[in-house]
Amino acid sequence: MEQTYSSRILALPEPQIAGLAISSPLMGIALLLVFVISGKVFRDNWKLQGGNWKRNCWLSGILASLCFAILAFVPFAPN
Repeated sequence: MEQTYSSRILALPEPQIAGLAISSPLMGIALLLVFVISGKVFRDNWKLQGGNWKRNCWLSGILASLCFAILAFVPFAPN
């Protein structure tokens, strides 16, 4: 019997990061605080444009983006 497209999609293996979750409320709060603080640092560097402001904006922007992605896409599963 030939498999249909939908049955082939359902037969895909689980991704390797399926067990990834934020398991502690403190970890979620810590990520949120790092996200807010790095966003504030990004904004301040952008406005003041002092020495090495481009490097500082990149570093704080990447950190804020990473925290946002974790908070948005990693499920929260408390113990």
